[in-house]
Amino acid sequence: MKQILIVVDMQEDFITGALGSSGAQGVVEPIREEIARYREKGWPVLFTADTHSPQEYATKPSQESVRMPRHCVKEEPGWQILPRLEPGDSPVVEKQSFLCLELPGVIGPLEQEDVIELCGVCTDICVASNALYLRAHYPQHPIVVLEKLCAGTTEENHRAALAVMQSCLIDVR
Repeated sequence: MKQILIVVDMQEDFITGALGSSGAQGVVEPIREEIARYREKGWPVLFTADTHSPQEYATKPSQESVRMPRHCVKEEPGWQILPRLEPGDSPVVEKQSFLCLELPGVIGPLEQEDVIELCGVCTDICVASNALYLRAHYPQHPIVVLEKLCAGTTEENHRAALAVMQSCLIDVR
């Protein structure tokens, strides 16, 4: 059995930047420790990166660019995965919206006992979107959200998202 860790959107703008929060700052070190644990076991670690273009904020607006502060614009400082999480050679999959349609292609086929775990930000937006998508794509496999390694836009939204994911057969640990 192998486990696959998906680290969702641990980018500067979600930690200390435009959409940063103390909750997000509080999960950085536990996520760093989990990444190290995975690497010690030789298990794969993947990162997602919320990615927007400057044009999205200038001439081709999206719902995100209209309704949220400017964030995660490619090549701007806030777009970077936190260096202390040491993404290294791990795949960083860019996504233009809440969920990452490319994740199953990067993950590939799974063995019967394999498990996908997710952590990161924001529990109630990107973590939930990706967990639900992976639940639909891999119906035979456990999808796990690591509760203490996630932060929501608010604590109330974090809790609500965890409850919704549990009702959709995602394990919350």
